[in-house]
Amino acid sequence: MALPVNLRLFSRQVILLLVVGLTLRIVFIALHQHPLISDERDYHKLAVSLATTGSYEYDGVSTAYRPFAYPALMSLVYLLAGEQPIVVKILQALFDLMSAILLYLILEKENERARTIALGLWCFYLPAVLYTNLLFTETIFTFLLVACCYAVIHYKIGTTKDALLTGGFLGILTLMKPGMLLLIILLPAALLFARISLRKYSFVLIGAALVLAPWVIRNYVVLGKPTIITNGGINLLIGNNPNATGGYTVKFPENIFTEVETEIQADESAFRYATEYILNNPTTFVVNGVKKIAHLFSSENGLLVLNFHENPEEPSERFSVKYASIPLAIVILVNLAYMSILLLGILGLFNSQRDMLWWFVVVLIAYWLVTHVVVFGGSRFHFPLMPFFALFASLVIPNIRQAFQKLTTIQKSAFGILVVSLCSIWVAEIYTVINAL
Repeated sequence: MALPVNLRLFSRQVILLLVVGLTLRIVFIALHQHPLISDERDYHKLAVSLATTGSYEYDGVSTAYRPFAYPALMSLVYLLAGEQPIVVKILQALFDLMSAILLYLILEKENERARTIALGLWCFYLPAVLYTNLLFTETIFTFLLVACCYAVIHYKIGTTKDALLTGGFLGILTLMKPGMLLLIILLPAALLFARISLRKYSFVLIGAALVLAPWVIRNYVVLGKPTIITNGGINLLIGNNPNATGGYTVKFPENIFTEVETEIQADESAFRYATEYILNNPTTFVVNGVKKIAHLFSSENGLLVLNFHENPEEPSERFSVKYASIPLAIVILVNLAYMSILLLGILGLFNSQRDMLWWFVVVLIAYWLVTHVVVFGGSRFHFPLMPFFALFASLVIPNIRQAFQKLTTIQKSAFGILVVSLCSIWVAEIYTVINAL
């Protein structure tokens, strides 16, 4: 199962879009370097540890708190090019353009215009440009997710080899974001709805297991527990405690970690407390769930602050004040790109035929929503969904009015509710930022 990226298959127009898109990313990376912040420091530390000692450690202490795959990729870059984060960022720019190419290839049954629009949307999608300049998992994870979609759509898990390699993709995705384990369980639903045989799906599971097994065994040997990650309980606790806001807030009751000595124990203690909190406070869980979805589909506030604020981690300054300090033109351009593709992508989903691509994306969105209702939301987390919204947006952009008119009355109502809900989230944010001025 190969992913064809032979540029001779593409028109001059498509190649020009790719060249300009890549140039835009590299220029931004070159001109906008900054000290490592937030998760970047952890990923860098782990990558350096892997590259220099072969061990996955924080300051000499073995860990599984951060997912393994992204620091492992970084460590390979560091081995070849030295400890140069900018090289990782350039590699991310290349992967991001590969995502654009895959969008073009996924729409192989559509006309050239729609395919070119999908590719062009991603080439010039400003949040994607900004993410390539951060040592976060988003760019690489999103590429792998789109590649997995291409593999499923194009090859339909038709042979044992295809099934094993698709499972391998899913295994790597799980090593980057462990919550993807749920998608592996949900994917058969997409295949069934699309009337594709599940006969080979056991080999998908085998492929995923082969990728995950070495890491799980390592954690059992080194940490004493056969696990993929040791922050699952912490993430659950962030979204489910008396101080939870629906977003990323690490203000926990003090008694949770009083007798904890290892990160395994901390994770287990956090999981127990969060689970009990959900069971004892079901109404609060539902209310917070709505807040989590609002955070998930909020504006690109975190991305803008991380890229353009002088000191994004300054604890004495409220986040809304930091966001308000970003130049208005940048805020409008970046958010306009996000909001327009999201809304047009939803319209495209309502319009499209229920084929394998449609079911794959619907199941993916369902998985994404369930995951973040359970844990917590944040603007950063909607990014991996955006290539798929760009795909469906490309199908309606040539004639938006006709696309809306094709909807049934029920579909128009549902679309209207979603538009009003999303706009309400964004208006509330604007109100918060204005108050911060």
